[in-house]
Amino acid sequence: MVSAVGSAVKARRLEVPLWSGAFQKMVWGMAPALGAGGLLTALGAGGLLTLALTTHGSAHLLPGTWLALYGAGVTASGTFSVQAVRWMGLTMLVFGGIALLQTSVGLWCLALGFGGAHLAFGFYIVQRHGG
Repeated sequence: MVSAVGSAVKARRLEVPLWSGAFQKMVWGMAPALGAGGLLTALGAGGLLTLALTTHGSAHLLPGTWLALYGAGVTASGTFSVQAVRWMGLTMLVFGGIALLQTSVGLWCLALGFGGAHLAFGFYIVQRHGG
């Protein structure tokens, strides 16, 4: 949600259409991974792996699954953005891998990945690229 609002504000400030070719490519790059992982569940888009893992008693794998798939989506869509976005995606993949291999630290990885990495890379991108 914050990303969507930020994108809208930036598009308006630069006087460019929000639904530009680059933005469309970013959305298409991320949508399959987010839909598969279930990060879009809050938006009613389902989540194949979230449903499967919770149904079969493997909810402890959700943090790693979410991080890994989100990281894959961000890395893919980051090819249409600044290089820092791709690095953020790879960082999420690393946190996801750790969370999948060491499930006892999965929630910490989720917090560091979604919280810490987003803040760190966000501040970097704002400082370096103006948002």
